[in-house]
Amino acid sequence: MANEYQLRLKDMSYSEKMKELTDKFIQEKDELKRQLQLLRSEKDKEEARHDEEVCVCVCMLGRVCAICVGARAVCVCVPVC
Repeated sequence: MANEYQLRLKDMSYSEKMKELTDKFIQEKDELKRQLQLLRSEKDKEEARHDEEVCVCVCMLGRVCAICVGARAVCVCVPVC
C-alpha cells in the first residue's frame, strides 16, 4: 500500500515536470517562430532595397535593367535629364 502511494507521488511529480517542460518548449518554439518571421521580413525588405539599388545603378549606366523591362515599358528608376 505504501509502495503504491510512493509510485503515485512519483507519477504526479513526473507529470508536473513534463507539463512544465512541455509549456517551456512551446514558449520557446513560438518565440523562435516569431524571430524567424521577423528575419524573413527583414530579408525581404533587404532584397527589395538591393534590387532597387541595382536597378538604379544599371539604369544610370544607360542600360535597361530587367526589373524595369518586367515592370514598365519606360524606366523610372532615374529621372530623365
